[in-house]
Amino acid sequence: MTERKLICIDLETTGVDPETDRIIEIAMLEVTDKPHAAKLHYMLNPGKMIPKVVEELTGITNERVERCLPFKSIAEFVYDSLQGVDLLGFNLRSFDVPLLVNELQRCNYELDLSETRILDASVLFKKQYPRTLEAAVKTYIGINQEGAHGAMSDVLHTILVWQKQLKLGGLEGKSRDELERESTQIVDGMYPIDLAGKIGLAPCGTICWTFGKNKGKAVKEDRGYCTWVLNSDFPSDTKRHLRRILDVKSKVMKMQGFSNPFTTVPTPEQSEAREIAKSEAMTLDEVSKELRDSGVDVDAFLKRCQETIEGCYESALKKSDSCKHRIYEDEDGQAICIECCKYFGWYCQISTKHFCEYEGDEECIHCGAPEERQ
Repeated sequence: MTERKLICIDLETTGVDPETDRIIEIAMLEVTDKPHAAKLHYMLNPGKMIPKVVEELTGITNERVERCLPFKSIAEFVYDSLQGVDLLGFNLRSFDVPLLVNELQRCNYELDLSETRILDASVLFKKQYPRTLEAAVKTYIGINQEGAHGAMSDVLHTILVWQKQLKLGGLEGKSRDELERESTQIVDGMYPIDLAGKIGLAPCGTICWTFGKNKGKAVKEDRGYCTWVLNSDFPSDTKRHLRRILDVKSKVMKMQGFSNPFTTVPTPEQSEAREIAKSEAMTLDEVSKELRDSGVDVDAFLKRCQETIEGCYESALKKSDSCKHRIYEDEDGQAICIECCKYFGWYCQISTKHFCEYEGDEECIHCGAPEERQ
């Protein structure tokens, strides 16, 4: 029986999402001893902008692919080249193949891989060079770890490995901030803000989502999505960071003694604090500077802010049913209880007695107002 051809394949793409990203370069080469093996190599116009981080990584710029063919122009050729062959690549099964299948589907080509053997060099690499502490000790220190998976043994050997890494990487003398950046895994080109990596800092300085339908979009663009995250089963650390991103205004109002902003006539000092907090782009540091310039004890203010956030978080963990909601508005008029951290909807424009609240349905549970009205 004749052995099937083995084709090595690699893609360069606009990003790392097999569902939404596009190919900007494709290379295919038959694995053989023959000097003139069949090959395919194209630069492609993805039909969308190539992010700057990808340009820097690959050297493939938007200007470079502007006059290139779109993938649909070579789809048939690629499809035919993949018939009756086995595939070799690096990270092939989890990325290149799914993305290529999606690109072909958009061109009405259904690639059947049921008989195709997929050989992935990245899997062998991880098996042959495991990323465990024991392997790191062997690589960096040149010894076998004694007492592996014992807490104290792991701590002692981690320190040895870390010190060796700093020396080999030229990182000795670097600040803790620099070392944190060096030792943090970048998620889709964004620096993770929360522990789960659901929220990230983009190179442009914008705080964005790293998952779901709003992946790559600024967190503050879709308050409804924020509300869904806060009321859903996401890690508490993610929710805590999200509240801090959204609630600078609420924190300032809380510390200045506001109750419901729609029913309380503020003092001149409170009005000044409200105006300070109005800017959506204002950071807590900027708010602090404004307050300091106004003669406020900023250190005490920040301490009380921290106590408010942590106390609010603890109340949320307790899930108390007896919470007497203390509601404050954010920049878009949405309401949050600072006691239990429950996010409500917008202040009702039909009735002045409640905030519209939605729990799975598209109508307010109090007045029946449709959600799209907001």
